[in-house]
Amino acid sequence: MRIAEPRTALRIGVVLDGMQAPAWAAFTLNAIRAEQRLELALAVISDRVETRRDPILFRLYQALDRRLFRDASDALAQVNVSAALEGVPRSRLADLASDGLPPDVLVCLGARPAPGDLPLSARHGIWYLHLGDPRRNGAESELFWEVFSAEPASETALEAADATEKGRRVLYRSATPTDPISLQRTRNAAYWQSARFVLRRLEDLAAGRWTPEAEPADRRPRQGRAPSNRDAARHMARIAGRVTRRRLRSAAYRRQWFLGVRRRRGDILPHEDPRPWQVISPPSDRQWADPFVFERDGETLVFFEQLRHPGARGELAVARLERDAELSDPEPILSAPHHLSYPYVFRDGADTFMVPESGEAHRVELWAATDFPTGWTRVAALLEGVQAVDASVLHHGGLYWMWVSHPFGDGRLGDETSLYFSDRLDSGWTAHPRNPVVSDARCARPAGRPFLHDDVVIRPGQDGTGRYGSRVVFNAVKTLTPDEYEEAPVGSLDASWAGENNLCAHTYTFDGRLEATDGRRLVSRLRR
Repeated sequence: MRIAEPRTALRIGVVLDGMQAPAWAAFTLNAIRAEQRLELALAVISDRVETRRDPILFRLYQALDRRLFRDASDALAQVNVSAALEGVPRSRLADLASDGLPPDVLVCLGARPAPGDLPLSARHGIWYLHLGDPRRNGAESELFWEVFSAEPASETALEAADATEKGRRVLYRSATPTDPISLQRTRNAAYWQSARFVLRRLEDLAAGRWTPEAEPADRRPRQGRAPSNRDAARHMARIAGRVTRRRLRSAAYRRQWFLGVRRRRGDILPHEDPRPWQVISPPSDRQWADPFVFERDGETLVFFEQLRHPGARGELAVARLERDAELSDPEPILSAPHHLSYPYVFRDGADTFMVPESGEAHRVELWAATDFPTGWTRVAALLEGVQAVDASVLHHGGLYWMWVSHPFGDGRLGDETSLYFSDRLDSGWTAHPRNPVVSDARCARPAGRPFLHDDVVIRPGQDGTGRYGSRVVFNAVKTLTPDEYEEAPVGSLDASWAGENNLCAHTYTFDGRLEATDGRRLVSRLRR
């Protein structure tokens, strides 16, 4: 339901710990100032922030971890924000009056003042970021427990509260992969992704398509505790063990992508089918991934990415699937100076097209079959100037839709997916106003052709937590219009499809009577 659009710019206030702020907060501040529908009306410099004294061993661990794993895109690096606040009225928290014109939203970009310390209220609440699952962990741990337990995903949330904090509302929720080796790297990815939550929700509010009050209030007490010295010691021992196991595994094994096929049942979704898959193994010096099944003239073809050892760039190939579920000798179809993968082959009327993944070239290209299946000609660039991967096109409801994953700023590639639409295939692609339409590393990145099941669009998405391509998640698209988008997971295909030695389920496609997926296994380096 659309809410009436505000007639004037939203008045935004920010709360800062000082004129030095973390890089993620400085980014958010500059983004607010750059948005025409937002007015940065007040900057509150908090003078009542109590510095939390973590246990000494935990402080030493954090310092060492930060020293070892920080990089140029450090979200926690301190940045001077004086220029961003030029011309903005400022007040110290102690001098803040309650009789002035209150802002529409008050955004905390530092430590949150205690309840009651803010004498003014904001029409749409006090907004702040919470690193960690707000249903389980308090703000004091900031993803430590996720790394401690090597949980696959680390959740983050944008929350809102009134001045008394009696009720909290989750305004935006997302997840990034947990780095089981480094708290710094885990936090860095989470902060850069969540830094954009504030602007996205402010834009929604300014456009009149959403209001915080529509979100349910949560009055349950917040759980969790800060790490102790004992926790820090146990954690460092765990990290040492993980690093040792990783190095030993890397020395003894290499990883190899392989394919799987089976006959498809159209009445159920893939994860509901208990029948076994037929594994198709590449030669020992190759890797095969991203299978796209395509039936034509009574033949079943499999288009896929082929990698040659060691460390070669991906190239695209095609092979015929024989009656014994083996592939014929692969034939190359496309190579380039940059990496190629994800040969998204599809029909549009009587024509056959392909959208290969060429993110390193910073464009999304459309190719047409001229001598099927090996001859292809580039006909258009659908997107340019963006590091987009795994573009997936579907014609549905009179429009062409394209899901594609690309990073926002310093965010991670694959954690979010954007949607574009057009009334023609080769041009005119428009970004969806709710982009990114999916912000969750557990299901965002496209993982195969979207398809109809019981008249519902099912979008395969890749779970990139735990490890790359850990499973394929099937998402039911509930709303698909040029203004709105909503989907929800309904099941997943995990690594168990190929037995205990398999690590992944990375892509899923079908055409006609056959379906395909891929996996990744450990192969001894002694094996030739």
